[in-house]
Amino acid sequence: MGNNHSGDFGKEALVDGRAQLLAVDIAPVGAGKDLDEAGEAALFEIKGWKIAVIGFGGVAPSQSWYATDDNPGMRNGDDIDQMVEAVAAAKEVADIVVVTIHWGFELETTPHDDDIERANAMIEAGVDIIFGHHSHRMQPLDMVDGAAVFWSLGNFVWPKNSIPSATTAVARAVVYPDGTIEACLIPAFIETPGRPVLTGEPECGPGL
Repeated sequence: MGNNHSGDFGKEALVDGRAQLLAVDIAPVGAGKDLDEAGEAALFEIKGWKIAVIGFGGVAPSQSWYATDDNPGMRNGDDIDQMVEAVAAAKEVADIVVVTIHWGFELETTPHDDDIERANAMIEAGVDIIFGHHSHRMQPLDMVDGAAVFWSLGNFVWPKNSIPSATTAVARAVVYPDGTIEACLIPAFIETPGRPVLTGEPECGPGL
């Protein structure tokens, strides 16, 4: 829920939307009734691994979209201190910390320096995998100090507007028993509106 449309229908609708997801056993992240809830991790246990997923929303239409101690909204994906605080709290209760974050600039294909700074801060705080979105274009996969950073996953179930907007991928991250992470992008293409199709073999990140 950390994205630049989560508040389109106001604060009451945002809080209600989160409740509706929980009611059908979908774990929402990135927004909530206040700062703490917006930064709360969704927790899972898979094959013995405790996994925490956190969401952050950047590129907001205005500062009023961000949660505060007593107001609903997104967890601020532009505030490094808030991000580090949420990641560190998740790392205390989980083996693997995954972040989904709304950042970057529309139609650009490389990460900006401020996003690189945010990623480095989160990785230092304990993040293992970062999934980025917002630019509507594919961006690179990097391995940073053993953590996988998918800078932007582009579009997926989306109109076929152009070759660049239809060129996409599926992100894959595998955690091995020793904690090593293998990260790959599986190429895909939006053949017709709303219909992505896999087009190639996994392209895996360096540093393994």
